[in-house]
Amino acid sequence: DEVVVPDIREYEGYTSPDKQELKIRGDGTSVMNYYYTRNTRKIKIDDDKEVEADYDDDVELDIPEKDGYEFLYFETDDGKKIYDGKLHIDKDYNLKTVWAEIPKLDLPKTGEENSNILLIIYIIITITSFTFAFDLATENKRRK
Repeated sequence: DEVVVPDIREYEGYTSPDKQELKIRGDGTSVMNYYYTRNTRKIKIDDDKEVEADYDDDVELDIPEKDGYEFLYFETDDGKKIYDGKLHIDKDYNLKTVWAEIPKLDLPKTGEENSNILLIIYIIITITSFTFAFDLATENKRRK
């Protein structure tokens, strides 16, 4: 019987096993099994939340909610924008959540002089603000 130690192949995203000795039988046959472990990657979101996923997995992150804001997208360190929360895991990620503020409706006080003019100005500003927020939300949904 002959003993050999085969080289170990390296695969991206996997931890290689230790080398093993292989005995080649007198009839020239042999069997050896190497088992590779898939590595785990970390996904940090806004430096306060961290999740783990296996290398080469496809994950779907929960879309966060925040009072007074609309979620636009997650942004990676290299500037990639993720609108739907879907991410293919090929490395560690640091994500930043990007939000759009939803305008508040503050009605002007009544009974003051020129309250009708103030109300008309307020309505124009409010409609403009909502149109801008709606445009941002519509653009965000189209990218999904």
